[in-house]
Amino acid sequence: MIFGRLRFLGSVLVIGMTGCQWSSDGSVTDRNPNKTDGRAAMNAWNSDEGNANDLDTSIISSDAFAALVVKPQRLLSQSWAQDEKIKAGLLVMVDRLGFSPMDCKTMLVAISPPQTPEDIPMVGRMDFETPIDLSSIAQEFGDALSLIEEEGVSYFVTSDKKMAYRSAGEGVIYFGELKRLRQLEQKSSASGALARRLRGIELSGDATLLVDFAPIRPLLAQAASMTQQPFAGPSSEEEGVPLEKLLAQLDSLSMSLDTAAEEVVVAEMDLGDSELAAQVAASSKKQISQFKIIGPLALSAALSGVPDDVSSAVSTLLYGVLGGLKITSSDNQVVAKLRLPTNIADQFQVLLAYAGQLQLQEERSESFAVLGNAMAEVLEQGYVPPSIEDHPEWFGADGQSKLSWKVHLLPVLGEAELHARFRLDEDWDSEHNLELLEEIPEIFQSVEGSSQSSFLGFGGEGMSMASGMLHKKDDLKDDADLTIMLMDVGDRLAVPWTQPIDLPSLDVEKLAEIADDTSGKIQVITVSGKKRTLRKRLSLEQLQAMLSIAGGEEVLDSVFESETPIPSFPSGAAPSPF
Repeated sequence: MIFGRLRFLGSVLVIGMTGCQWSSDGSVTDRNPNKTDGRAAMNAWNSDEGNANDLDTSIISSDAFAALVVKPQRLLSQSWAQDEKIKAGLLVMVDRLGFSPMDCKTMLVAISPPQTPEDIPMVGRMDFETPIDLSSIAQEFGDALSLIEEEGVSYFVTSDKKMAYRSAGEGVIYFGELKRLRQLEQKSSASGALARRLRGIELSGDATLLVDFAPIRPLLAQAASMTQQPFAGPSSEEEGVPLEKLLAQLDSLSMSLDTAAEEVVVAEMDLGDSELAAQVAASSKKQISQFKIIGPLALSAALSGVPDDVSSAVSTLLYGVLGGLKITSSDNQVVAKLRLPTNIADQFQVLLAYAGQLQLQEERSESFAVLGNAMAEVLEQGYVPPSIEDHPEWFGADGQSKLSWKVHLLPVLGEAELHARFRLDEDWDSEHNLELLEEIPEIFQSVEGSSQSSFLGFGGEGMSMASGMLHKKDDLKDDADLTIMLMDVGDRLAVPWTQPIDLPSLDVEKLAEIADDTSGKIQVITVSGKKRTLRKRLSLEQLQAMLSIAGGEEVLDSVFESETPIPSFPSGAAPSPF
């Protein structure tokens, strides 16, 4: 499930900047010999003040508005992280990275203003305690990462060309948006307010977040202009602060995380106005008090469908956090300090385990989608499955294939060598064929490390996998978007991937059983290759119509869950933030 792994790696590494060129030993050099070194110039500029930390901020460009510094070694060495259940949950979440986060001393990520929600310029740097081989890590991801060479610089780039990784010596990896990494190779980094602020912070905790609102002022103004909702004042008699004014006053935000301290989180937001800071602090405290009264109902609705233990953990944590949150104002700043509840480890265990489950479900969903695309392409290319007339030795006395359709599809899925090793005239559980069971291609694998697959077709009469083989395209008469070809049936119904067994039918009771095993998310692949989510409550007539390939049955698109649209970026008169 390299796609889920890669995305998780991207989500952990994600965030950016612009700037300079690195030499082979990991040092920073300027591409233009007539210019001074970027770091030297910035340090000289601030030489009178000095640096409060030894962080290399040369990757932060002048337009960057947010920087995140994480110290994984320190974070994961804390006593709370030594709990066996927590360690197990963390391992589930990070074992796809290709390296141990305990080896990473510091990760710096910088983000520049977005032009669209999907285009967020980001770059980051990771410094490791021990040498790390980016080439070896990239090999694990196969085709999902490709190597490109540009003017002597090597990048490992994701298939969508949005994320790239670049080694800068044995212990340093740069990562981020490919465009930004290229810019780093072309010019020295420009210093800015964010870099100056970051150099002035003592990095004593596990992580630090710093935001400079100046580069995103136009975006804030645009967001504020789209709502007339004021930021509530400390009492009902007051009109409240217009959101536009509040956003216009924002100067900076700093937040530190120190899991070993009594006050775990300390956040300071500079509003540039002492009266406004006092009003915001008072209003925030009032809203927290109100939430404690009306929050349970809203929280219950938000957690609908979530397992009871997870819902309980979220509620306990939320109200424990609210109880330990102290908000005050000091000069122009709103200051928030958080003490965590003493029983946080128990709730954290539950949430980590659930997060691990969600991650595995996401990887499984991605594999299922890839399989759907492959099946649609196979049909489009006119794939002709083997028939009992052509190869009677491949079928049993009952007319069913001796091996699953998955095996017969191997040649057109790039697995011709594996296909050639099967004895197609022997049953799936023959001594020879069983030896190949563990070599399950990733595209059929619903759970990593298992030779079973929960991706099943429908093998009943008049369905897409009758006789254990995928029908020819000409046999599929119904609307391709509304006819089900495959379903993720969940772990309880999973079978060895080579076993020629599919669902002979699907009734209301079986659908409910599958929904219970898949946390209510019933994912299917239509004949068109689309991955869709089936509604949990359907009639027998609706189910039979969707499974039939003969044509003539009426199927409404409402049998599927609505696809959540991606919100469009608001257009308007706001100027470019650059």
